[in-house]
Amino acid sequence: MRYLAGIDVGTTGTKVTIYDETGNIMDSGYSEYALSKPQQYWVELNPFVWWDAVCQSFRDIFRRGTVSSCDIKAIGVSSTNALVLLNESGHPVMPAIMQLDQRASSLVDDIKRDIGEDYVLEKTKNRIASGAFWGPTILWLKLNHENDLNRVSRFMTPHSFINFKLTNSYSIDHSRASTTMLYDVDSKSWDPKLCTYFGIEKNLLPPIQKPVDIIGSVTKDAAKLTGLEVGTPVIAGCMDSLAGHIGLGSTQSTASLILGSVGRICFNSLETDNRFMNVTNSVQSSMFSMTPTNSTGISYKWIKELLFDESTCKQSKIYQQMDDMASKSSIGARGLIYHPYISGERSPIWNPKATGSFFGMTTEHKKEDFIRAVLEGVGYSLAHNYKIMKEELGVEFQCLHASGGGAKSDIWLQTLSDILGVSIKVPHNSDSETLGVAILAGISIGLYADDADGINQIVSFKKLYKPNCKNHEIYQEYLNMYISIYEKNKNLYDVIRNIRQ
Repeated sequence: MRYLAGIDVGTTGTKVTIYDETGNIMDSGYSEYALSKPQQYWVELNPFVWWDAVCQSFRDIFRRGTVSSCDIKAIGVSSTNALVLLNESGHPVMPAIMQLDQRASSLVDDIKRDIGEDYVLEKTKNRIASGAFWGPTILWLKLNHENDLNRVSRFMTPHSFINFKLTNSYSIDHSRASTTMLYDVDSKSWDPKLCTYFGIEKNLLPPIQKPVDIIGSVTKDAAKLTGLEVGTPVIAGCMDSLAGHIGLGSTQSTASLILGSVGRICFNSLETDNRFMNVTNSVQSSMFSMTPTNSTGISYKWIKELLFDESTCKQSKIYQQMDDMASKSSIGARGLIYHPYISGERSPIWNPKATGSFFGMTTEHKKEDFIRAVLEGVGYSLAHNYKIMKEELGVEFQCLHASGGGAKSDIWLQTLSDILGVSIKVPHNSDSETLGVAILAGISIGLYADDADGINQIVSFKKLYKPNCKNHEIYQEYLNMYISIYEKNKNLYDVIRNIRQ
């Protein structure tokens, strides 16, 4: 048998899935964890939480006996974004600083003044923003923890950290190099001027690989901890959005909708816009743009924890119960509008100081209205981006391929289809990140000729959601109101931030 292992390190959980070469799931494991918030605007995690989750999942899989370790022919890892700092001995200098972290937001203006926003945009094809990109965080460390920064000998993302633990090889792929603010997209290499400004020696940064490149193989130490076979090939892997895009069967001309902790519309692009995130797609030879909504699954989890006593609810059914309740509310949640800025926001407003809100509350509103408003509010955030894509950039899609935890919700997918005015297709396998990176692992060992070949052999769809034209018209009014509320109140985020401090 020839199996492929796909690992995805997510914001709030890590998944390991074993696939056969036709895409059937043989077994999987999942570990959920809570992010650490030791101070206001800080979001951290001990990187060994990810490694322990990977080891435990593999051990559980092999203990169940469905899969033999000798049948796993290649391993691929994708991940969320974070800054992982290791010393010369390979130990973390401090907890990983996650993409939701906003401790460095006050330094954005300094970077613009010192090195110039135009230069950063020219080289990286992205704006200067904290959390989403390493640059401001590295500058914050330089100013506040210089001794710790001087002890760092390896700069990593979550998936390159897992690769390092598996193989003892130091690497990063082009998609994640694009989110460091140290990478020149055109030359596909580390930019000397940016490295010098942030005080990073280029020789301390990892070699940049294509996602399908084999960067090493499982070591004896990793084999003991995971149960994997020594010598199993491991590829460089990539960012979760790119892996999910491929695992959804999306190519140059199709777009994907990933509804994880962070939600985003993803598409290959000829032009870049700095209201979106833009990275190098070295698999499909183009630029790759995303519209990250920071708190997508995070919002639904938050409202669950706020409204329900989980000790009295069946965990396996609570989200279905919430979906059922939301369906009892009307289109527009009886005039209740939610802004999902509970972790700040990226696309398209890029405001780390933004906070969440409900607008239009009355004594008539019930739990089901708040639940529906959360589902719709995430939809408005995504639609705010799609409106820019259509009206300003001329980018439009007839259909989006959807995955992630949110893609398991019928009411959420139908609501999103109605808000966006676009059909949404759902594949049989909604865990697109692990599938996408498994396809890349298969390419590396010759199972598939390229991504298109892997997609043709593996990806199939089970359901189609079509927009309701009447609902779409109603939602356009709500979308305009959603955007207007933000525009008229955005100056107040600074005020409330200062009051709170």
